Amino acid sequence: MTLSDFRNLLFRYSDIDGQPYLAETDTTAVNALINERLKALTDLSLILDARKVALTLVAGTNAYDYQSSSVAVAMSRVENLYVNGEVLRGADGYPGPFPAREFDATYPTWPNDSGVPTRWIPMAPHSIYLHPAPSSVLSAHVSGQRRHVTLTSDSDSVEIPDAWIRGAVGYVWVTLNRPWTAGDGMAKLESINQQAARELADMLSFGQSIRCGRGRRRSLTSYRRIGG
Repeated sequence: MTLSDFRNLLFRYSDIDGQPYLAETDTTAVNALINERLKALTDLSLILDARKVALTLVAGTNAYDYQSSSVAVAMSRVENLYVNGEVLRGADGYPGPFPAREFDATYPTWPNDSGVPTRWIPMAPHSIYLHPAPSSVLSAHVSGQRRHVTLTSDSDSVEIPDAWIRGAVGYVWVTLNRPWTAGDGMAKLESINQQAARELADMLSFGQSIRCGRGRRRSLTSYRRIGG
């Protein structure tokens, strides 16, 4: 499905008795909202996998925002980090992050250490810290789940799987229309809300069941508490 197809479906969702009901029909504004909500949706659902995405390391810098230009593709979540082709491991010896609480106690001088990074910790809202800080420019990559790309042309492809497109359209539609919905529009809003909620629940349950080290399942909530 292209951006144009998605926007047209969004408009069709907004018809009431064959008449358009969107409060905002400016294409540029609607496209901006679609992009913002698709990024938010993929942050929640974790449905777009990304493997070995390049991370640019800077000598002497240990903090990196994985939704910035430091990474080749903006990420929703980082599961593993690789330096010079080697995966970095947590306190348990398995690939993955080092818990922040244990990290501070184990490496109290970590902000000042430099060398080849051998471990990492996640920090809210979307950063990673390396230890030690790289002492030179090194090859690095991250794996996990990525954000939806920014759609700039009507022919650009929406990356939400077809099975969940209606849930994604409902997610955007509710955001766009809720402040102005009344009368017959309120009934339609509720109907679409319920339909979208079912598909969004499916997407979110997928994200919550993503496996991490040793086959354990980690919920979105518990993952985001790391470093908190």
